Amino acid sequence: MQIWFYPPPLKRRAPAGPELAYAEVIRDNYRQVVWRRAEWHQRLGLWLAAATWPAWALVESARLSLKLGGRVARATGKSRLAQFGEQLRLARRHLIPPSAYYMFELYLDDHRRRADEYLLRAETKGGAFFLLRPRDFDPSRRNPFRNKVAFTAECIAAGLRAAPVLARFEKGKVKAREADPLPPIDLFVKLIEGKGGRGAECWRYENGHWHCGRHSFDEAGLMTHLADHSHVGALLLQPRLVNHPDLADINLGALSTFRVVTALDEQERPELIGAVLRMPSRPDSAVDNFHAGGIAAPVDSATGRLGAASDMGLKASTRWHEAHPVTGGRIAGRIVPFWPEVMALVAEAHLKLGERVVIGWDVAVLEDGPAIVEANGLPDQDILQRIHKLPLGAARLGQLLAHHLTHGTRWRKP
Repeated sequence: MQIWFYPPPLKRRAPAGPELAYAEVIRDNYRQVVWRRAEWHQRLGLWLAAATWPAWALVESARLSLKLGGRVARATGKSRLAQFGEQLRLARRHLIPPSAYYMFELYLDDHRRRADEYLLRAETKGGAFFLLRPRDFDPSRRNPFRNKVAFTAECIAAGLRAAPVLARFEKGKVKAREADPLPPIDLFVKLIEGKGGRGAECWRYENGHWHCGRHSFDEAGLMTHLADHSHVGALLLQPRLVNHPDLADINLGALSTFRVVTALDEQERPELIGAVLRMPSRPDSAVDNFHAGGIAAPVDSATGRLGAASDMGLKASTRWHEAHPVTGGRIAGRIVPFWPEVMALVAEAHLKLGERVVIGWDVAVLEDGPAIVEANGLPDQDILQRIHKLPLGAARLGQLLAHHLTHGTRWRKP
């Protein structure tokens, strides 16, 4: 179990109103699971974090006010000193870290009044999502989405469209090979158990050779190179997927994917919680990952229409983009191709591959329809709350998490 020390898992000083009933259930379970399951040295760290939280918040508030305060002051007229004071008050009474002040735009009065409705990463990934796993499950599926090879095989077996696997490399060897010879197409390489786009590479095919940066190999050379590289971590080789042409002017030649979050409702049927379209913001990026510097736009679940895009909100250059900052392609107002098919695909996938209350699906919309790229059983909610400009603690996700934590019989308890 991963433990976050800042903010420490303590009860907030600010009184919780009835609108926060769901969020309080989530936070109570989070506090219980952390303190009960922490090892002795982790408990020591938690007590140390509780004692030093004010000092930590003071330093972080000062650092971020200096780094980001100028941008906010120009946009809102609120001085750096005023921002600094608001961050300290949120940290003291609400246990909200200074980074969340800028990420969720709590410098806006309307947002700050709902500060306690925002779910922090520790409360979901370290609490609710950790608990909402089956009491009884196949040990081989303890982490059903981490191994990308096994997950792809499960998708195909269940009749779900997913990115195919051409080869797998591990500890200097070719462990599996599905295509011999390799098709003469662009290829994509990623870590089997990687996250955040780490280790991803795109290999372009031209005249019998694959090219990536300064490297150029024929088929034998490429297979040897990837096998050698797998000493660092097991690798997966796949065809390079290409987005639907309607997305070509905003993906910078990389694969833009939708992060679609689904949750089981009270009858354990999949329900759409929210979705965003992720895009790279640098021409040299091989991935669209939000935490790797990309941008994301909200998707209206009813219409498939995109809103303005932004990043994590933690840069001095952060802003909201109606059009792509590099290509100028229009983002806000664009209608996503195959959006009903995307929603149907993730709902079917959650039914067939579930075993989690909440799942984050990474879906690519290709020329002929959507395909599942990856799934995440501990999906980060920062991206939904940041990009949709709405907290989730008092919304449908908070309601469903509280329901399953309180009434669920299949799930673990603190």
